Amino acid sequence: MGVKFRLINERDVRTVIAIENMCFPEPWEEEVFEIFAEMGSEIHHGPEMSVMRVVEQNEEIVGYVLWNYHYRKRLGHILNIAVRTDLQGRGIGREILKYALNQLREIGAEEVYLEVRESNSRAIRLYETFGMKASGRIEGYYSNEDAIVYSIKL
Repeated sequence: MGVKFRLINERDVRTVIAIENMCFPEPWEEEVFEIFAEMGSEIHHGPEMSVMRVVEQNEEIVGYVLWNYHYRKRLGHILNIAVRTDLQGRGIGREILKYALNQLREIGAEEVYLEVRESNSRAIRLYETFGMKASGRIEGYYSNEDAIVYSIKL
C-alpha cells in the first residue's frame, strides 16, 4: 500500500479542498483546512484536541483524516475520512481508519464514534470490518439524508 501520514501545510490546502469537494456533496468550508494548515495540524481547545493529517502515496496527497479527542471523556470523534475518488476501493480508506483508531487509542481514547450517510454502503462495510457497531441514527444530519452513528470501544 505504501501510504504515509503527515501534517498539513499551506501548500497542501488547495489539494485537500479539491479532495473534499470531490468526495462530499456538502463540503466543509475552505477556512477549516486553512486553519489547520496555519495551526500545524493540531488545535487544542479546552479539554479537546482536533487533529488533521494528510495521506500521501508516492509523494502525492491521496486523502486526509480529521478527528477530535476529548481528554476528560476519553472519547474520539472521527469527523472526516476522504480518499480521492479515482483511488477509492484500493484499501487507502482502510489504512486511514486503522491509523486514526490507533492514534486515538495511543492518546487515551476508550471509545471512538463517527457519523456516516445511511446510503454510504462502502464506508459502512469498512467500519463494520473494524468491529464498529451502529449505535444510533440522526435524522436529517445531512441536508437530505439521515446519518448512522457508528462506534467502537478501544
